[in-house]
Amino acid sequence: MEIACKIDTNIETIKNKALHFISNSKSPNTLRAYKSDWKQFEKWCSANELVSLVNYHDIDPHKFAIVTS
Repeated sequence: MEIACKIDTNIETIKNKALHFISNSKSPNTLRAYKSDWKQFEKWCSANELVSLVNYHDIDPHKFAIVTS
């Protein structure tokens, strides 16, 4: 028995599904921990007269979670 599977090739639909999966891939507690860690890193950078690579407030924490995973 062969089962047909329809594959969506619309790039916007694929992108939206991927963003949905990404957004739900980390629990709120994990995202809160990432935010806390980043704030501590920014404080460390400031104390050592360094500039952090990015401003955490300018990035989406879900995307940040992917990069740091």
